[in-house]
Amino acid sequence: MFKEIQSYFRFTWELKEFLQNPITLEYSRQIIRERLQNRENNLLKLVKHAIYENPHSPYYRLLELAGCEYGDFERLVRSDGIESALVKLRQSGVYVGIDEFKGKKAIRRGNREYLFSETDFDNPFSEHHLKVSTGGSQGKGRRLYYDLNFLKQGRSVYMFNLLNFWDVLYKPRIIWSATLPAPGLLEILACAKTGYQYTKWYSPIRSNKFRPSLKNRLGTDYIIYASKFCGVNLPAPEYITTAEARKIAEWISAAIKKHGGCFVNT
Repeated sequence: MFKEIQSYFRFTWELKEFLQNPITLEYSRQIIRERLQNRENNLLKLVKHAIYENPHSPYYRLLELAGCEYGDFERLVRSDGIESALVKLRQSGVYVGIDEFKGKKAIRRGNREYLFSETDFDNPFSEHHLKVSTGGSQGKGRRLYYDLNFLKQGRSVYMFNLLNFWDVLYKPRIIWSATLPAPGLLEILACAKTGYQYTKWYSPIRSNKFRPSLKNRLGTDYIIYASKFCGVNLPAPEYITTAEARKIAEWISAAIKKHGGCFVNT
């Protein structure tokens, strides 16, 4: 609990710079161009530092078992390209199934067996600003950590280009997502980094008597109010049941009539 409180204070400190310095469309385009031009080098750099220099990585164990040292990996990528290299590594047993990834099933390759937990797959370079969880449509959701730099260099960059491509950059937008630990707040922060915020945030609840846990409500409210302190008014969640979803349809209808369109993130 104490570590979570610390992470929220650290998060607030860095949130101000994140929100007050939005990226531009040209910046996001340039980032994507550079990534496409340097795909191989970017992958090799990531694999070297996050895997080969991190012997606790599950991928390191699998690459070691396949007899693939970093030099071998680099030569394979340089000569065959990324996609072909990954296919060959997959055929050599360097892969992780979904249940293996979630720690529900041991990784068995030949006569070797490894059992990893979900934390073993964490990015060693992440600052762990925010903890969220996946939807868990086929079981328990997996918890994930995100940092603000990832949102800036990752989600915000791609979102900016998508919104522009769909011609909704200047249209009102809403999001239909639960509060923390669901990732809806991450989408709102990523969008705010582009300088174009969500207009409304509708959060689904089972009934009027049900609310998210106190910890998650406090965490969500804390970030919303912290953003106001940083000079940016993020939308606060409006809790509605599925029976009240008509409100969303009415909002969409009004937005289309007034602005000629809108963007809805579910």
